[in-house]
Amino acid sequence: MNARGLLAIAVLTMLVVSPGSAQDSQYSGIETAESVTIVDTKGVTTEASGFGKLFGPPYLSGFRGNSTVEIPFDRIRTLTAGEVVDNRMTVKLNLLTGRELEILLDRPEFDTSYAGTAEFGYFRIRLSDIKSLKFNRVRPERSGLGQRCPDGHIWFNDTWRFCPYDGTKLAAIVDAAVEK
Repeated sequence: MNARGLLAIAVLTMLVVSPGSAQDSQYSGIETAESVTIVDTKGVTTEASGFGKLFGPPYLSGFRGNSTVEIPFDRIRTLTAGEVVDNRMTVKLNLLTGRELEILLDRPEFDTSYAGTAEFGYFRIRLSDIKSLKFNRVRPERSGLGQRCPDGHIWFNDTWRFCPYDGTKLAAIVDAAVEK
């Protein structure tokens, strides 16, 4: 195989395997709708958007008593990591409902890499290197039925304020039964 063929294979492999999609999102409204405040184990605070598992589902998988639990990140307000003992990490969660919960994480979960975008650029961090994590969410201001731009496009993300196509202000879709 010649050098061009090898170069083409290398470039194709980098495009398929690279985690660039975690950094660049075509839906910038989603990234700005939720930000996080991270304090790492060295005390460094980072404000970030577009934060999540680099590879894996958007939930925290652990143990609570005899149960295996999968807690979606969108239900978590804050996370405080404890010490690793016998290859398990204790994590205290404060849910959006206000309830506090303590779960145990196995090594594959707390060694998982997370990524996000901060003012200085793209970064990665392992969950085991996070001391505390706070989700800062924009409160939905719409009725929940969706939004429409003047050209007729309909959007169901309540945190968006402007149409991604043309930048015009979105208007809430109001239920006809509520108007009467």
